[in-house]
Amino acid sequence: MKDAIVYNPFFWIMLGGMLISTIARIYMNSSFKNLLDEMMRKNWKAPRLVQDMLDFYQVKDVKLDRREGSFNDRYLPVNKTLYISGLAWDSSMIAALAGALHEAGHAVQSSKGLDWLFNVRRILHGILRL
Repeated sequence: MKDAIVYNPFFWIMLGGMLISTIARIYMNSSFKNLLDEMMRKNWKAPRLVQDMLDFYQVKDVKLDRREGSFNDRYLPVNKTLYISGLAWDSSMIAALAGALHEAGHAVQSSKGLDWLFNVRRILHGILRL
């Protein structure tokens, strides 16, 4: 009975997801710690942070545009435009800045040819919803 969990494929999927997310968290913490410390010290706004992130990864073809509202940041790979909400554009609220930086991460992924990750995530999400 105790060995039954070893034969369950969902156990291995969950374990693999936990391992990947832990590795990603360690990588992100080490990569962006200095940037986050400076952001807190200098009270930066989203356009500057996003542009610094894009410059760091040498992404030159993404356009930044302001979008009215709050927490509605979006990256559209079709026209290579990163829309930043008015809240993140004007304030230094951590949640708003995190959303803008998250979308900038999608722009970096797209520019590095990792668009296939979006499709894998969408497919896995559909399977797990069943």
